[in-house]
Amino acid sequence: IMKHAKTRRKNQFIFKHCLASGEIRDVEVFSGPIERQGRNLLFSIIHDITERKQAEAKLEAMAREWQTTFDSTSDAVFLLDPDMRIQRINKKGRQAFGHPRENLVGKKCWEVVHGTKAPVSDCPNLKSMNSLCRESAELKIKDKWFQVVVDPIPDQDGRSMGGVHMMRDITEQKKAEQALVKERNQLKNALEQIKTLRGLVPICSHCKKSGMTRGSGTTWNLILKGIPRPLSATACALSVLTGFTVMRTGIW
Repeated sequence: IMKHAKTRRKNQFIFKHCLASGEIRDVEVFSGPIERQGRNLLFSIIHDITERKQAEAKLEAMAREWQTTFDSTSDAVFLLDPDMRIQRINKKGRQAFGHPRENLVGKKCWEVVHGTKAPVSDCPNLKSMNSLCRESAELKIKDKWFQVVVDPIPDQDGRSMGGVHMMRDITEQKKAEQALVKERNQLKNALEQIKTLRGLVPICSHCKKSGMTRGSGTTWNLILKGIPRPLSATACALSVLTGFTVMRTGIW
């Protein structure tokens, strides 16, 4: 240290210093050579920075804990500034868009999420900046569906400082909803068709009573033979229709 200070290569030093009591303290030293009465001396100013170093260590620990929590969420999350530029992005977000942090930070959110040169028409982030309330939307991005939620970050004057942008992949949920809608439509169509067959059942019952259904190849037996059991309401209706088609056309 003295050698560097004398040659002026360096004049600031931080190191641990042992007091006469044996206590170890962090100190910051500013040193430089001076000449006094023909002698070359080393002039030093020493600051005890133990509390500062302890505070810095606590802040670093809190930052690591925050980053660990930020990266542990299963949703893609990024923090935006007032210009909607990405300031931070978590691990899930980096994985979702296939880029390291340095390639994403500083870019507009719509450039990363949508690959566009401007916000999309239903952008929840724009709405959140204007309303200063949570805004959400379900957006299709390429071949996937996402639920996008944006919470604003207001300043003391109530102006937007940015937002917390969260994205959750709901593709499988959307597929399940579409399958349910399709099944309901099939049931509705089947029930409509059954209504048109209400006049058929008395005729077949009459045929059965009158002996016109003797033998295994009769019309009514053909219909009943084509209906497996047990059945749901939808499958039962479709099976009756299938049997009716066989009866009418002879084609399975």
